[in-house]
Amino acid sequence: MTKSRIFFNIEKEIKWLNEMSSNGYRLTNKNCFSYVFEVCEPNKYIYQVEKRSFISKAEDEDYIDFLNNLNIRLINSQFGWFYFEKDNDGKKFEIFTDPSSKIKQYKKLIGALIIISIFSTVMITNCLTSPPGSRGPYIFNLSFPLICNPLAILACIVTCTKYAIQIKKLFQEKSSRIALAILLDFS
Repeated sequence: MTKSRIFFNIEKEIKWLNEMSSNGYRLTNKNCFSYVFEVCEPNKYIYQVEKRSFISKAEDEDYIDFLNNLNIRLINSQFGWFYFEKDNDGKKFEIFTDPSSKIKQYKKLIGALIIISIFSTVMITNCLTSPPGSRGPYIFNLSFPLICNPLAILACIVTCTKYAIQIKKLFQEKSSRIALAILLDFS
């Protein structure tokens, strides 16, 4: 079974993948906006998605080997997005467990959303400067790019704001942990 979805928020994507698993569908492939599933035992697998910065193919392979040793399998990677699966053992599946690594991940996500926003802005500008009638494709006599790109920009802004709030909370958590560690060292 193939389902097409567009996600701007990684948490919503992870939640959806895990809901699909709870309904008995295992992710087997991901290609652009299409997710390929096969029938499986409900709740047998759990998923995580990670945005990675491209450093080197060798480093990515080492990272994937490390995760394989933890029984975490790579389903697919594309454009720096990595889709991981593991058998559901009843424990929470997190790739990032400390505030610093979560902050770095959110910053990578914000960077990706900014790129999408810039691309969408360029698309809007191109449509607005092109002659009328060439701003298609048209759906219900509305220019698809002139409708979808502002919506994409809005979704990016909303999601970036949510991520910025998460980063602020994580910085506060990190500061609290450091302060507690200093207090414990003095006692």
